[in-house]
Amino acid sequence: ITLKWRDKQRPTEAWGSRYNISYIRAINFLEDSKRKFDQSVVFKNLEQAKRIKRNKTFTYFVAIASVICLFLATYSWLEKQRAVSAEKKAVIAKNEADESAKAEKEAKEEAVEAKNEAEESAKAEKRAKEDAVEAKDEAEASAKAEKRAKEDAVEAKDEAEESAKAEEEAKKEAERLKNVSDAINKAFEAEKKLASNQLDEGIRLAMNAHELFSKNTNNSSRNTQIYTALNKALQEGRDYRLNFYKHTLGILKILKSSNSDKLLILDEEKRITVLKEVASGLERVTKLDFENVSDMIFSNDAKLLIALNTLGEVRFYNTEDYSNQDERSFSDPSFSFIQTFTVSGVEYLLVSGDKNRLINLYTKEEVTISELDKLKSSKNTISTQGAYLASYQKGGLFLYSFNIESSQLVLKALDSIDTIDQVTTLKFLGSNFIAVGSAKGVVKIYEISSEKSVSLISTIKNHKNVEISGIDMYEDSKESLIITSSFDNTINISKLSDTKDNISINAHKSWIRDIFFDKNQKKIYSVSQDTYVKYWYIDPEDIFKLLKLTINEYE
Repeated sequence: ITLKWRDKQRPTEAWGSRYNISYIRAINFLEDSKRKFDQSVVFKNLEQAKRIKRNKTFTYFVAIASVICLFLATYSWLEKQRAVSAEKKAVIAKNEADESAKAEKEAKEEAVEAKNEAEESAKAEKRAKEDAVEAKDEAEASAKAEKRAKEDAVEAKDEAEESAKAEEEAKKEAERLKNVSDAINKAFEAEKKLASNQLDEGIRLAMNAHELFSKNTNNSSRNTQIYTALNKALQEGRDYRLNFYKHTLGILKILKSSNSDKLLILDEEKRITVLKEVASGLERVTKLDFENVSDMIFSNDAKLLIALNTLGEVRFYNTEDYSNQDERSFSDPSFSFIQTFTVSGVEYLLVSGDKNRLINLYTKEEVTISELDKLKSSKNTISTQGAYLASYQKGGLFLYSFNIESSQLVLKALDSIDTIDQVTTLKFLGSNFIAVGSAKGVVKIYEISSEKSVSLISTIKNHKNVEISGIDMYEDSKESLIITSSFDNTINISKLSDTKDNISINAHKSWIRDIFFDKNQKKIYSVSQDTYVKYWYIDPEDIFKLLKLTINEYE
């Protein structure tokens, strides 16, 4: 009756909510009841079909057994008839056997005589064969000796050719290594020229160094000296720094949209400014009206900007025109951190503080998070795809599996490990790495194994004894690089496999407060207390192309 009423009246959520807030659950209950009834009908039909099938199988079995019994009776009668006939034939055969025995005795006597003659003949034939085999062996030995001599000659020729080839390859390798060394020396020379204000010569040497190094390594490796020379040639030689954006205040945080040319910066006034990337660098678009902002983040599809202020108010903005979506806003004075992530294709927003709140970002459905509230942690972070939660608690790093079942968050403890104190940055890198940065300039990288345990794989100590403000990661087929920023005013790029192989960029004149790595453009954006937004290319080939372009424009 209720289903007929629903199909006829077609009630809406807005109508039902006027009468009771549980309207959606009631409709879901109705659907669930109908589905269970339909399933019970299907199960009864299946059970009846099984009974009919069992009856047919039994009938077939009885019929087959009857046919087999009839066959066995017939077969027994025929065998009896064959036995009588065989007995008669046996008597006849015995008489014939007696006759043949006499003939066989005479034949044996003749066979013995013939055998003696054959043995004499076989001995003569054997002697002849042995003589033939001995002659053949002598011929084969002579042929093998001749073949060995030919093979030795071919082997000597091959060895000579291999030796010549190895010598040629050794010459090529020596030439390649010399060219690599020359490329690095040119990079050193380029830095000297740039330092002495011989800009054109410095740029030329830096570009030549990159071309020579790339040609002799097939672009399979990176060299710190050549990258540094290229970067200085671009920043100092061609004054690419003119493309940087200067703000009116120190900058605390930067975000970049994944599907547009827009960037957001959060300044010391706790206001959000929207920047646009243009050919000449960055230019200001607008400043949002939200005050006292403490955190901000984009949704995964970059259609929404979510911002949190110091009063615990959460606001939503449409990124097409950055209009305020007031109907979505909510607040709680305890809120201090926001994060988005995806579980089973559904994007969620986590708002954290003394209290936590987890909602479906688009349906606004609330998720029960009592398990999360129990964690006594100073920092939590969730992997982008929502598989894991990492929690920093009293000097230890704890890893949990993370899932949402029936609108309730479910955590399962997987592993824990002692880590550094005074953690300032906790972040997932890729799908199976966790980065931890401290106030003492140390960064530790942990890997999540296939057994879902955590192990330390790298420690980075390339910054001074000051706060780590940002961590990110760059990966391609050749290498994995960890990008870190610090209050020592530098950006450090370290190889994950060998953190001693690193590049340090003196990026700003004051604290670097945040970095953002654009994986599509391979650019590192940095913001600082010195009021600048700057960006750096991580791939030497990209810097080389920019230098080439600026030289063409200059000429």
